[in-house]
Amino acid sequence: MFPVVIVVGARHHREDVVFEVWGDRQRAQSFPEGKRPEPVMDRFLLEHGTYVGIIGLGYVGLPLALAFVEKGFRVLGFDTDPVKVDKLERGECYIKHLDGDRLANAVASGLVTATTDFTRLGSPDALLICVPTPLTPQREPDMTYVVSTARQIQPCLR
Repeated sequence: MFPVVIVVGARHHREDVVFEVWGDRQRAQSFPEGKRPEPVMDRFLLEHGTYVGIIGLGYVGLPLALAFVEKGFRVLGFDTDPVKVDKLERGECYIKHLDGDRLANAVASGLVTATTDFTRLGSPDALLICVPTPLTPQREPDMTYVVSTARQIQPCLR
């Protein structure tokens, strides 16, 4: 059973709150800002060779993929834009604020690959959806892309 860990940074309280859920067991801890130990999930997932899938390789998904690679995880990125996928596979950065060397190193490590083939969604052990959530005229997140993505990937999941 894989754990679910949610880290909530509470800047105004200057502490991090870590919630861990393992089946029916739950635990919450608070740590002073910057003093949070390595989450149990990181150790667990690395020890079990977890393969991470990230849907959407834009300004949220690509940096997230790099963060996982830099922690030693294998990552498979999914995007509908073949130009992004081709550039990522060549180690070329397409996001201006992202360090190109960081991306090149990740690709050279062999830990990150990208594809437009969504039939491969069953390969990763965990999937993260990083698609746009623009604001509506009422200034609320428009969840259309999230819901649409969830519906489209459902048949491909294991």
